Amino acid sequence: MRRVPLQFMNLVNREGCSREAAPFSISPTVGCSREAAPFSISYQPLSSPASLPERTRGEYIVFLGLLTKISIGKRFAPESFFYICATITACDRLVTMNVARRDVPKWNENNVLMDFTASQIAQFLGGTVEGNPDARINTFAKIEECAPGAISFLSDTRYEAHIYQLAGGVVLVNDSFQPSAPVKVTLIRVADARECLGRLMQMAGQGKVRRKGVHPTAVVEPTAQLGVDVYVGPHAYVGSHVRIGDRVELYAGVVVEENAVIGSDTTLYPNVSVYHDCQVGCRCILHSGCVVGADGFGFAPTAEGYEKIPQNGNAIIGDDVEIGANACVDRAVMGSTIVHSGVKLDNLVQVAHNCEIGSHTVMSAQVGVAGSAKIGQWCMFGGQVGIAGHITVADRTQSGAQAGIAGSIKKPGQVIIGSPAMDARKFARCTAVFKNLPELAATVNRLEEES
Repeated sequence: MRRVPLQFMNLVNREGCSREAAPFSISPTVGCSREAAPFSISYQPLSSPASLPERTRGEYIVFLGLLTKISIGKRFAPESFFYICATITACDRLVTMNVARRDVPKWNENNVLMDFTASQIAQFLGGTVEGNPDARINTFAKIEECAPGAISFLSDTRYEAHIYQLAGGVVLVNDSFQPSAPVKVTLIRVADARECLGRLMQMAGQGKVRRKGVHPTAVVEPTAQLGVDVYVGPHAYVGSHVRIGDRVELYAGVVVEENAVIGSDTTLYPNVSVYHDCQVGCRCILHSGCVVGADGFGFAPTAEGYEKIPQNGNAIIGDDVEIGANACVDRAVMGSTIVHSGVKLDNLVQVAHNCEIGSHTVMSAQVGVAGSAKIGQWCMFGGQVGIAGHITVADRTQSGAQAGIAGSIKKPGQVIIGSPAMDARKFARCTAVFKNLPELAATVNRLEEES
């Protein structure tokens, strides 16, 4: 028997059902009053969603899938929603869930679940409230625009002046924050305000209803395989022998060519193209116009011009990768171009053929990686960095914007900038000299004349 912490949204049918109709037993949670925690749930996993009673289908199918995964020992990420705190005990055939339900959720106009008090948010984040613990929160706002009903954050002292001008709302602040003037808004003190706001926004985003079904104008080839609860939007195309995982969303105009694979819980926004034989992992997000698997830039010069070199490989995108709008990951000449799990690529990033991007590396907009470059793990590249082909960049390298990396970076953890790229401290010294070049040149000329 093992215990798995879980925070999950779809615990009860939104339309409601009787105890007799639901495959659950309901009783007060141990150690809590009926008002504070109205129920606990015991559930015997069924063989398939189809075996659920007709009245309980829909909401419970997702619930069934999660419990079944836990019961057979697969990994489950315990980060979904924060108005319910729960613990799952799983063994071979029986799953028991004890639920402490903190509030009744409401859906706003954007389909985002968000209606909580400051004290509930503080409890979820492990913070403390200074001000009105009952202040309600139903949206996010920038610090200068925070108003009643909104939550914002302050982690940069350059924006501190705004907090003294606010008349309402809730602001996340670091534990170390010491106001220099009276504050009218409610504060929630946390260890890291920026990180906590990110957690809240991620949880709220997960409350959006995922789309399902195949639009009448979409084309899905007969040999394609679609998983459970897949969405295929207007004028999208799914080619022959394509495999689409569960809960994948393919928005309008998406093209997935033959033999490609899309992992579960991945979202492809409008007009994304995944070429033939390419693979995209689970829980990925590919933004509009992104192209995976286009031909690499390979041409052989001849007397008559340039002869195209066939690009016969593919491109492989790992799990939990996000690729920005109009970014491109080219297919390999032979073998694979690989973007490992956890990588984040900004808009307009270009990854050329046969490159390999290590896990959890991030690249800002307009970074260009030339062919066959090998980038390590946990690297960070600012905007417009250029990386030459056939070089290696060590793990945890940090590169400032517009750096030109012409040769291999062999030592892990270096901070580089400039073109050609060099150690950031050396670059700072060189920049100081460069700014004074006119004066230095005048001094040298004067000394030469005097000699």
